[in-house]
Amino acid sequence: MTTGAFSALHDRLVEEGYGYLFAKLASDFDGVPGAMKYAFLMHEIAVRESAELHLLICDTLLYFDTFFVYIWPVLRWHLLRALAVAPESVDVLQWITSTFGDGHPDSPFTPEELSGFDARLDVLLRGGRKPRWVVGRGGGWPPA
Repeated sequence: MTTGAFSALHDRLVEEGYGYLFAKLASDFDGVPGAMKYAFLMHEIAVRESAELHLLICDTLLYFDTFFVYIWPVLRWHLLRALAVAPESVDVLQWITSTFGDGHPDSPFTPEELSGFDARLDVLLRGGRKPRWVVGRGGGWPPA
């Protein structure tokens, strides 16, 4: 497929109001090689980058169509891009902490980074209020 073919497919999917969901992608793009799916999704990101598209790529690579020999740096890049696009995204932070937060041996994130994501998520889920362990202590993670 060429860039022109990706653009034509993009235009068609936009006209149809296509929703990029993991199950839908898995069924609608069944039989399409993983590298081609990845290339198309990267084209979509180039057209309209969103945290949701980055997460869709992460889901696809981790659970459905792993064609990279070592996916962890690729996942890290997509997750950091997702946070750059949507720094307050609870979905992205939950994806990171639920996937890598329990000592995943191949985590692309350091324990300190994971603690920071967990702390940000805690603040966001509390409606912007600082977690109880921050108040009166000047912050810092993990709590003593």
